[in-house]
Amino acid sequence: MKTKTKFIIMLLVSMATAYSSSVVAQDGTKSQIKTIVGTFDGYDEEDGYSFLILDEEDGNEKYMFFTKITDEALKMVNLKSKAMEGQKFELSYSTRAYTEKDDSGIEETYEEYTITEVKKV
Repeated sequence: MKTKTKFIIMLLVSMATAYSSSVVAQDGTKSQIKTIVGTFDGYDEEDGYSFLILDEEDGNEKYMFFTKITDEALKMVNLKSKAMEGQKFELSYSTRAYTEKDDSGIEETYEEYTITEVKKV
């Protein structure tokens, strides 16, 4: 129990230093760049890269999934390796909103998360 409490306190302190900024991509779309600290839970070809993070709004732990990673970030740390599971990382990632139509023609807006930088903490 003490270890979990220490982890949560450390994560809260780390989250206090999280930041975000906006960038405009070459195609003119605007994306957010954010930085968080999380514990790597694993890689799955279908779901992508999974991290356990502390939700700033309610203080509960939650999983966050990243479907993409830049080549540069993957060179920093091989997150496809099982040896990285359980390790704590600082991640910078971009979010990009996009719209798709379903089979009945209804437009849905989604967000795509791409890891742009990763550092072991």
